[in-house]
Amino acid sequence: MKRAADGRLLVVCDACVLINFLLVGRPDLLTANKDYRFIIATDDRRSLTEVKRRLGSGRALTTPGILLGCIRAGSLSVEEADAIKAELERQRFTMSFSSFADLLA
Repeated sequence: MKRAADGRLLVVCDACVLINFLLVGRPDLLTANKDYRFIIATDDRRSLTEVKRRLGSGRALTTPGILLGCIRAGSLSVEEADAIKAELERQRFTMSFSSFADLLA
C-alpha cells in the first residue's frame, strides 16, 4: 500500500466499523493511531452526525462527495455526475441539490 505524503495510510471504513467502536465506547481509537487516517463512508445522516461529533470534520465520505471529487479531478463532467444523480434518484437515493453545478458555484 502506498502512504500519503504525511506518511499515514488512508483507511476507508463503512459505518459498521464506526458502530463497532461506538459499541465498546472507544471511537477515539480511530483517531489515536497515527499510522492511519480513518475515513467513514456513509450516506446515513445520523452516522454522518456521529462521525463529525466523535471524530471531527473531514472524516466522512459520501456518494455526493465522491462524485464532486471526481468532477474536481477532471475524471467526471458535471453532466455525467448529474446523470448518475438522476439514476440514483430513480433508485430512491436523493440529494439535496438540483445539479452538481450548484456545488461548484
